[in-house]
Amino acid sequence: SADPMGSNYSLNKKAVLKPTENGMFRIVQIQEVTDMPESAPEENAQPDGSEMGKDPSELYADALTAVANKEDGFTFPREDVLDGNYGYFVADLNRDGIPELVVGGEYAETTFYYRDLQIFTCEQTDSGYALKKIQGEQSAMNLFLAADGNGLFVEEFSRGTGDIWLHRLTIEESGLVYHSTAEYTYTLGDDGMNRFSEDNPEVTWVDIDDRSGLSVLE
Repeated sequence: SADPMGSNYSLNKKAVLKPTENGMFRIVQIQEVTDMPESAPEENAQPDGSEMGKDPSELYADALTAVANKEDGFTFPREDVLDGNYGYFVADLNRDGIPELVVGGEYAETTFYYRDLQIFTCEQTDSGYALKKIQGEQSAMNLFLAADGNGLFVEEFSRGTGDIWLHRLTIEESGLVYHSTAEYTYTLGDDGMNRFSEDNPEVTWVDIDDRSGLSVLE
């Protein structure tokens, strides 16, 4: 067959990602769709694998596709009870300058809806960025972005008393850490909870098929 690097053509590529033992993801297959224009510069062709130099926006788009397709390494711990409503948001959760991708699968428990979480980040390597899944399991009814940039706040709620407890969720070297001691305690509807949500805004979920939420990475 003809050498593609010696032909005038453009490529649309889809990366197939597989998890490795250290929590990273490796591109194991590149699926190509080739268009043959009348004239195209040779330098438009992209090399395969990690040499493609994908940025975080592209890696997160691949991760969202993998989650939606329930590929190995991209499924939720509670996949069997999810209702098919998947959303995501992007925010820097550990103040390293690289925003994380948080994906949530919705499920119902008693009278409340929760999100089962998967969190991804990007790490700089010699050949560019690599996608890494943050180890650890967590689900949440409501999530708030910490005003100081250190993780998220997970809301716990008592239907009987109306008490609200807010626990911090952070990314550490060991993975995802849920802090068992609540940093804030309120009662539903009181002024303190309103002030808290003004300073620490509740996250906005974007549908998994809508890639506009990745525009903050551009």
